[in-house]
Amino acid sequence: MKNKQLNLNLLCKSLFLSGIFLLSFIFFNILISSTLFIFKVSISKYTAIISLIMSIVLNIILLKKNKMLNTKKYPLYLTILLPSFIIFGSIIVNNKIYDWSYDGNTYHKLAIGMLTDGWNPLYEKIEEFDITRDNPINPSYYNTVWDNHYAKGVYIFDANIAKITGNIETGKSINIISICLVFLLIFSALLHYNKNILFSLLFSLCVISCPTICVQFLTNYIDLLVYLYFFLTISLFFMFEKSELFENNIEFLLIYLMTLIISINIKASLFGYVGLFCLGYFIWYLYRLIKKDIDKKFFIKFIITSAISVIIGVFVVGLSVYPKNYLEKGNPFYPLFGENKIDIMTHNQPVSFNEKSPIKKYIISTYSKFDNILASTNRETEYKIPFVVYSTELDYLYNYDTRISGNGIFFSGILTLSIITCLILLIKCFKEDKKTFILLSVPLLLTTLLIFFFSEAWWARYFPQSYLFIFIALLLLNKYTNKNNLLKIGLIFLLIFNNYLMFSSSVSYIIFNYNREIKSDLKKLKKEINKNNCNVQVYSSVFEGYYFDIERYLKGYNISFLSDEEYKSNNSGFKPIYKGRILYRCCKELNGENK
Repeated sequence: MKNKQLNLNLLCKSLFLSGIFLLSFIFFNILISSTLFIFKVSISKYTAIISLIMSIVLNIILLKKNKMLNTKKYPLYLTILLPSFIIFGSIIVNNKIYDWSYDGNTYHKLAIGMLTDGWNPLYEKIEEFDITRDNPINPSYYNTVWDNHYAKGVYIFDANIAKITGNIETGKSINIISICLVFLLIFSALLHYNKNILFSLLFSLCVISCPTICVQFLTNYIDLLVYLYFFLTISLFFMFEKSELFENNIEFLLIYLMTLIISINIKASLFGYVGLFCLGYFIWYLYRLIKKDIDKKFFIKFIITSAISVIIGVFVVGLSVYPKNYLEKGNPFYPLFGENKIDIMTHNQPVSFNEKSPIKKYIISTYSKFDNILASTNRETEYKIPFVVYSTELDYLYNYDTRISGNGIFFSGILTLSIITCLILLIKCFKEDKKTFILLSVPLLLTTLLIFFFSEAWWARYFPQSYLFIFIALLLLNKYTNKNNLLKIGLIFLLIFNNYLMFSSSVSYIIFNYNREIKSDLKKLKKEINKNNCNVQVYSSVFEGYYFDIERYLKGYNISFLSDEEYKSNNSGFKPIYKGRILYRCCKELNGENK
């Protein structure tokens, strides 16, 4: 029995260190490139290689610290080979998959492509750099405003990978890598704590399979990363309290440091989320320090780590974003806030939502039929009975940003059961274990407050906090009921079915429909060019990210890109490609000359 326990602990530590390896690979890529920007060095194909080497070195240091180098051979192999396989496997998968999403092919891929080509966002605007390129693409103002002012952590990582592979699509490998690292970290810590392999496995799968994650992981959307790194941040506070996996919490604090820095530079909303929830736990820690109920050394380490994370996250990695926005626009979170801010919500929500409070919008969206309603559709939401499935809901399962009831067709019922479970079992928890009660109550209280005051909480992709009710309900059920409890089993399998229904629908659509059509269209385009022996003019006022796919696929051909003005003045010869998203024209005459 003792040997079995030792082997389980060793396995948990090895899997946990594998997760740290993946996290550090992302972290080093972003940190190194951001630092080099300061010295006017653009994205380099060597950064990803250096980051991989540094992750291996960090892994060996942690193995040595935990005396795992000489215990058995498999920890060393597992903690290096497993994450390496995940990294390269993710790159290979994404090399074959074209992003089909709206935002992914507008400003997201535009920024990634420009960074890959040498754009330094610290010293120049994206449109200024575009003019210097051999083949300018004349990006629209609406896309450049986001790229110039939004957080760029994900773009930087994507560009590092694309720089090596030569394929912009491989950059979105950060999604699969992040999914795997969050799974490894949560699964190994939970398994070490409760020794229940099945529950730990299913719970961890539920965390990484929220519908937003499932429908976006093959795109350049970043909402799934908001989910993943938010859940990872919250889980770290549980690890600080519950897990004895490592001594002195050094590994947890290291993850906390890297996670905060990455989170700050994924999206401004995630910066706010992790800041708010970390503040909530900080207040609790401060109270416990006064009561002498927390280790003073840990509290000091926590404060120092938090401060370092914010400083590096804002003034090194985020230097081209938050400080620059403040100096140029008077607000670090421009264009979402500040003078001349851009309203992105009015046209993206049902017309009736304009006059409703945040809590009303949240309730309506959660308990309505699964639908993708925005202002231009001229439709309104329809309430549904939880767990009842309507045929019209199935039409939107593959959508990457479904607005109404976007967490899935069974989510309203699952959430209702989870809230009731939390209310009942938290009373029991308060009586028996007040520390755990507060640990669980902090995120629930903050989430409840956000539902009342955060006006965008109704849109699933903007609000991962809803799932905290479900995850905490599962943790309470696991703590206070037996392993065969029907409610616990039912919630888990309902959640998995709800999530993977959207996963299978999305993946099927991308691979067997959209991806095949794009490849077919590119082949037709290439064939027509060769047949007519002509130059190519490409126009897309919205989907500018496809330029980089076309450039790669038609490398060596003479391609020029039309601005909005050029297209409007002469568009008679264009034929549709990508279902009208990209328009092209093959011509024998360009600018009046025979080519």
